[in-house]
Amino acid sequence: MITSAASTLDSTFSSFSKMLTIDLNLGKTVSFGRIMMVIVAVLGTIPVFLNAEILSATTISGTMVIGLTPVFLLWKMDAPKISYFLSVIAGLVFGVLLIFEIFPEVLIHTSGKYSLLLWINFYGIITSLILFLIPIWFKK
Repeated sequence: MITSAASTLDSTFSSFSKMLTIDLNLGKTVSFGRIMMVIVAVLGTIPVFLNAEILSATTISGTMVIGLTPVFLLWKMDAPKISYFLSVIAGLVFGVLLIFEIFPEVLIHTSGKYSLLLWINFYGIITSLILFLIPIWFKK
């Protein structure tokens, strides 16, 4: 478990640093990338002091990336760029709904500790799939 966590952190740090220095061209030196890694480490630790549970962190991030579901499942489809953006934005919106717990209760059809998470992810995936496909349908 520790090895997995370290590997995930390493990927996060290096990806964030690469995005800022190479992709966004915000820095030119290795030192800039290292400083950005420290900033991510410090900012990522703040939720620990706000009584966050490890499961809540993974469920929120997992919900926010459900917009990538159609991108990976339907990768062979010739989709315009807007399909990708609509799907990913939908995932982010459902993640925000989970964070602030503002999902309509009428759409939660079960009870239990994780019923909100279940139904937000269910509707989020369906919405992401539909929003991904709409531009493809209109393109034809």
